[in-house]
Amino acid sequence: MAGIADWDELRFVKRAAEHGSFTAAAGSLGVNAATVLRRINALEERLGSRLFYRSRAGLDLTQAGQRVLTAADAIFREIQDMEFAVVGCDVQLEGKISFSTTDDLALAFAETALHDFVRQYPGVTVDLRLDNKILNLNEREADIVLRCTKAPPALLVGRMLGDLELGVYVAKSVADRHEPNDLPWIIWGNAEAPPQVVEFEAAHLRGASACLHINSFLTAQRACSAGLGLAVLPSFMARKDKTLHRVTFKAVPSSSSLWLLTHERLRRLPRIRAFMDMVGQAIATQRAVLDQGGNA
Repeated sequence: MAGIADWDELRFVKRAAEHGSFTAAAGSLGVNAATVLRRINALEERLGSRLFYRSRAGLDLTQAGQRVLTAADAIFREIQDMEFAVVGCDVQLEGKISFSTTDDLALAFAETALHDFVRQYPGVTVDLRLDNKILNLNEREADIVLRCTKAPPALLVGRMLGDLELGVYVAKSVADRHEPNDLPWIIWGNAEAPPQVVEFEAAHLRGASACLHINSFLTAQRACSAGLGLAVLPSFMARKDKTLHRVTFKAVPSSSSLWLLTHERLRRLPRIRAFMDMVGQAIATQRAVLDQGGNA
């Protein structure tokens, strides 16, 4: 009986089951939905069993699909254990580090530290990824992340570098001429928005007039500074922009903390430890910037 042609087919099944749709699975894999559908259809035909029930509500695993997923999970755990074991043999300050953060955090806190690290450790190549997407460190999508979160995910370790406060801001030129309630909003409105922004928008901005949808605080800051409307921004960013004014709103977005995180199985690697120590300390020295209050 023909079976699985390659391990990618198991990855397609796993992501489709996790996300509940072929489109979402394709997005997480960096391919188009037609590719995911074609590969899973081909696997079902070779196995002689349907793996998913399809409906307008999404995907549900069949009994056969659940068995394939259980086997896939076990296989990927074995592969991850092997990768971590092999990577753990590294005793030299050389190799590659995949580091993920957002554009605003990179510019505000990590840029200079990254430059210093690369100069000090020329044998280490840093793969810098500026993205709002929450990468999966368990699957080695990144080795180290700098992110705002209230609570780090399980199996991730690191250091909390400070608290991050959010506020509602508007351009001073606009605030002088308009009441805040008359202004449109610059909002995220997508799956990559930080959790505290998602909570704020869901609780207070339903039905609000939106002039622009964005996917980064840096874009929001520039649009707000240009006078397009109100925006939720990190206070450390808004304080540096003298064109912005903090608005007294009926509610305040919840704060979060800035974390530098890696997987617990990677933390003892020399290059990971050196990066965490050097970059973490450089960012921590700017903690006063994080701890200050809102924009005057």
